[in-house]
Amino acid sequence: GEGRAGSMMLAPGGDPTQDAALRLEALTAVGALRPADAADPLLDLLSEASPTIRAGALRALARVDADAFLAGVGGSVPAREWTVRAEQATALAGVSPAHGGPLLTTMLKDGDQRVIPSVLNAVVTLRTPGLETVLLEHLKAEDAVIRAAAANGLGALKAAGALKPLAEAYEAWQRDALYTATAAA
Repeated sequence: GEGRAGSMMLAPGGDPTQDAALRLEALTAVGALRPADAADPLLDLLSEASPTIRAGALRALARVDADAFLAGVGGSVPAREWTVRAEQATALAGVSPAHGGPLLTTMLKDGDQRVIPSVLNAVVTLRTPGLETVLLEHLKAEDAVIRAAAANGLGALKAAGALKPLAEAYEAWQRDALYTATAAA
């Protein structure tokens, strides 16, 4: 029946006749429904070969069982794929600041800059200690997406001391845009 089909889609390796999109939809449904017995199959999926399925399992596990999620990500080796690490940061936004904050602080040092915007968004959601300082530091990043995430975070915080740094960053970004436009011409 339906339970067997669902468990086949959540099994590591999955049903080879099912495509990844269908398995990802099943993971999204599990995360939304939060069945009590889903944590173990989701933990098993954290070793799945597909980065997309691993990311979906992380997201669902964070919603189904925050303690199992923290146990699964806290002691694990960081994923090779930046997309999985970015999803891990997004999922950490749903746990308590006491648990998610330290992991996110470590993730701010990720070597792949594509992960950092997700981490910044998560620390803003959790309102971790020292958040304004972290955002102000990332407002000066070379990567435009990181700067935008930091600026959005400062705006969300309505940080009183952020007006001048945001104005300076905006002015600097205008020069970046002018250079890019001139170089492209």
